[in-house]
Amino acid sequence: MAIRFRRSIKLGPGVRLNVSKKSMGVSIGGRGIRYSVNTSGRTTRTIGVPGTGLSAVSTSKLGSPKEKKTDTREASRGDAAADLPRPGMFAPSSEKRFYEGVQAYIRGDLPRARRAFEAASQADSRNLSDDLFAGVVAHRLGDDAAAATYLEKVVASDAELPDPLMRKFLPPGQVDLALNVAITPRVTATVPFGSLGACLLLAEIYQAAGRLDDAIGLLQQLASDASVDNAFTVALCDLLFEDGDAEGVIEASNDLVPDSDLALAGLLLRGQAMAKLGLIEAACSVFTSALKKTAGRDKSLLLELRYQRALAYDALGKQAQAKRDLEKIFAERPDFLDVASRLGIATRAT
Repeated sequence: MAIRFRRSIKLGPGVRLNVSKKSMGVSIGGRGIRYSVNTSGRTTRTIGVPGTGLSAVSTSKLGSPKEKKTDTREASRGDAAADLPRPGMFAPSSEKRFYEGVQAYIRGDLPRARRAFEAASQADSRNLSDDLFAGVVAHRLGDDAAAATYLEKVVASDAELPDPLMRKFLPPGQVDLALNVAITPRVTATVPFGSLGACLLLAEIYQAAGRLDDAIGLLQQLASDASVDNAFTVALCDLLFEDGDAEGVIEASNDLVPDSDLALAGLLLRGQAMAKLGLIEAACSVFTSALKKTAGRDKSLLLELRYQRALAYDALGKQAQAKRDLEKIFAERPDFLDVASRLGIATRAT
């Protein structure tokens, strides 16, 4: 079996993807304040600015009697914006507009942020961070056509991020930048605010627009040169499954092992793809492998895996095993899908 490669999206003559896959985090569930203490005794608080993908970072030494403790709940958007470096009086217009865009973005004024980032992009085409911000803001405002144009420019460029604009006005160590991108309906990847994030967000936009071949081709290009991070594997599997390419899902997920929630999401797709091809025993084996370790795993994924295994057991005529899985699901979530009716349990009308 060989994965069917889709046509490559056209990003320009002679252009290939130039995306670093370092420093990717994956999460299932909500975002919040991260708090860590390193071995030197330094404490770092990272306070997220809701809905922006920006976080302000403050660092202090433990054990100092003169240290003023700060309640993280007191942090505001205004505080985060005011602490950022400002452009000088004689700074070029591209820097001033970029700074204006960042300030508006942090404060939640997306229309103003978009105008500022687009003006910065027009004033100086050498930078990419203004295009990335313009694409992200356009997406948040629901203009995915414009967002795709800006993100395609970022993804196709050989330039690296962070660029001078980002380093100057969003300095590393003072500001954390990240994008939360949907990998599957259940899983979100938190990726660096750069070419990697632009690539995944662009694939998400293509998928939403029904351009599955473009989205699949984009991720396949990304995976063609090096080993694939699980986030890319699962994102690709999700797209292939939506496109009805069960064989492609199986091929793409071949190296997944059940060591994380993200991998479980990929194995769920792998098992469903096998079942779709009539490989029911193989599907059961995949679901069982994914369910061997449940401690610390996302409950909604475990429920879906167990439900799919119950369906597979039923298709194999193993009603006792299917009933056992359905009863375990019912004990935890009586309203999960059609579990109650499959168990012959009448539910009250709401």
